[in-house]
Amino acid sequence: MFVLAIAHYGRYRGKRREAQLLDRLARTDALTGLSNRRALMDAIAREQQRVERGAAPFAVVLADVDHFKQVNDRYGHDAGDVVLKQVAAAMRAAARDVDDVARWGGEEFLTLLPATPPADAQAAAERMRARIRALAIEAGGQALQVSASFGVSALQAGESVETCIKRADEALYRAKRDGRDRVVLFVPEDDAVLAEA
Repeated sequence: MFVLAIAHYGRYRGKRREAQLLDRLARTDALTGLSNRRALMDAIAREQQRVERGAAPFAVVLADVDHFKQVNDRYGHDAGDVVLKQVAAAMRAAARDVDDVARWGGEEFLTLLPATPPADAQAAAERMRARIRALAIEAGGQALQVSASFGVSALQAGESVETCIKRADEALYRAKRDGRDRVVLFVPEDDAVLAEA
């Protein structure tokens, strides 16, 4: 009887490990190893619940690799994949352990910064930007330098996550429009005002 119980427990643990692995794979971007969009939205929903219970508000950082289409066109998609992997690693290295960096889609990345005031989120995005700018990526026998543009937004009382992310997207658009390779913070006092780092 005891041997049978051990055998059943062993099978149960094996199935449980397999289910955990499948869940982790479903929540991870296969190319970069970062969280994927689904996993990040779950993390943001949990963080928003914490804010509703009195925790400090979070911020989000939306990043987009500058001129990424040109990398793919000139060096090929394999080089583009290397760029995305190295950008992801640079962003993860610049983030805190509590931050969640995710591949949002294509060459866009979204970072959740729990309990982070706007100025600190802007500084975090600047660290990420500088790390990406410092990369020297091998592509087609040449050293390739890349940059990224960043939009930053902090959750405001009573607003939806979607609104917060939309404001980060607006700030990112401003960073792109104003020359790329920069960080722009959305300032909430006036929806038309943005602050650049």
